Amino acid sequence: MRLFGVMASLRSKLIVACVLVQLAVMAAMAVASSRLLQRTLAERMTDQVQQVVALLDQVIAAPMAQRDYAPLQHSLDLVRSESSISYLVLWDHRNRQVAASGWDTEKPLPPRDSGELDLDRADTTLHLAVPIIVGGQNIGRLDLGLTTSGLRQARNELIARSLLYDAIALLVSSISLALIAFAITRHLARLAAASQRMADGDFDVQVPVETRDEIGRLGASFNAMASALRQRTVALEQSQAQQRLHLATVREEQARLHSLLGAMRDGILFVDAAGRVMYANDAFSRIWALNGVAPGLLLGDLLPRLLQCSHPTSHEALRGMLDTGISEAEASLELHTLDGRIVAQRMQPVDGAAGRSGCIWFHDDITLERQTEQRAHQAFHDPLTKLPNRRGLFDALHKALQVADADKHPLTLMFIDLDDFKLVNDHLGHAVGDALLQLVGVRLAHAVRGEDLVGRQGGDEFVCLLPQVRRSADALAIARKLVAAVAAPCVLGGLTLRVHASVGVAIYPQHGLSLPALLDQADRAMLRAKASPGCGPALARTPRLAPAAARQRLTLDPHPAPTA
Repeated sequence: MRLFGVMASLRSKLIVACVLVQLAVMAAMAVASSRLLQRTLAERMTDQVQQVVALLDQVIAAPMAQRDYAPLQHSLDLVRSESSISYLVLWDHRNRQVAASGWDTEKPLPPRDSGELDLDRADTTLHLAVPIIVGGQNIGRLDLGLTTSGLRQARNELIARSLLYDAIALLVSSISLALIAFAITRHLARLAAASQRMADGDFDVQVPVETRDEIGRLGASFNAMASALRQRTVALEQSQAQQRLHLATVREEQARLHSLLGAMRDGILFVDAAGRVMYANDAFSRIWALNGVAPGLLLGDLLPRLLQCSHPTSHEALRGMLDTGISEAEASLELHTLDGRIVAQRMQPVDGAAGRSGCIWFHDDITLERQTEQRAHQAFHDPLTKLPNRRGLFDALHKALQVADADKHPLTLMFIDLDDFKLVNDHLGHAVGDALLQLVGVRLAHAVRGEDLVGRQGGDEFVCLLPQVRRSADALAIARKLVAAVAAPCVLGGLTLRVHASVGVAIYPQHGLSLPALLDQADRAMLRAKASPGCGPALARTPRLAPAAARQRLTLDPHPAPTA
């Protein structure tokens, strides 16, 4: 494997691989041939032994049977003249040596050989023992030695000749393989060179296709791939140009957006889903007296700086900002700072392609707006009872009358006056009187429906507007309910008081077509009710001619009058 790692050329690898395969095949054939040769030589030796034994049987069998041992020595010498026989030793049936040729009788015979023929051992003689049998009787034994030198020489010559032929075959096959490998790999070399050019950025490269085999199809596929890459490269360059144009546009839009957000009066804080600040405009820093907010700052690190500027009553709301990662809906609330400012906070979740990506906090300093609203509220509401004052009543009555006139449906107006309220002020003091007015205002507001309106005109007089009550019977029923609410015991300053109210009811347009006329009729009805204690609320009568003094008294002043 290391040889293949060193060789960088596919051609070299192919040749070396084929040569190694050939060597392996030749080695296997050599082993098989060696075994076959060994077996052939062994068979040849066996045949030679059988021939010698047959010859000796003809020469020595008869003398041995007749026990005529004199001519046996000459017979053994004659047989041993064969070059392949090293020695012959003849024994009778009593194991006595009868004759010997080529062996010193004083020496013991070597061990007899058995098993397969081994031509590679040091002893070049094969030692055998052959029994002599005549007529089925064993009359003796013949020990003989056969030389294997001839067999060894024949084997070595055959092996040398085989190696020579194998070397010639290997050389010829290697040259043939080299030529074949060159013919095959030259097309691959072109492909490799073209691939390198493509890797260097030349997508116009093409390789010639000269064959229709696998390499030819590979070249055609390479050309198609190069063409496709060239087209995609052109498309990619065009796409990159468009992306650069889009990126420039996005950056311009981003710059404009930053300028717009920086010029906004509202403070803006964008936090991602991990609780990190992505953006904060200058207004946010200005509202919270911060020296800028760096992107990437954790919301938990920013929160202590906000708490330092906020009133303790707003700390819990500010700590709720840490829950932005799990917030699923908008959240709005008002925060108060230590210097008395009011900051409106609103949270808007931001959804991205992968789900919730964070939220945007809007902070707006609404101190001036709240002050303006408070002044407007004070201008239209009674500071004692918190009910609409004359100005508020005048505005609400005008609007309700316009709606009723446009919709062509009636509305009910009630005048409510407390009986003997002056006695409470004179005997118990103005503090108890003010507390009584506050309690009566609360009871009247609770006794009507949500769409109805209760206001204090001044002193101990209240006005109730019922835009949905159109029948006189219903109006009188509600009026009696108001009288009962006022008449309930009042515990003030350790004292239990009972006060009564006189109620006058007027219905538009039955009792008046204008606001002054309607107010005049309600006031007249209230006076009739006050003049008849215990008779309950009084319904206005169809007007004939309202006295000028009453109209002047009941006309609502657009400016709030002093209250008791």
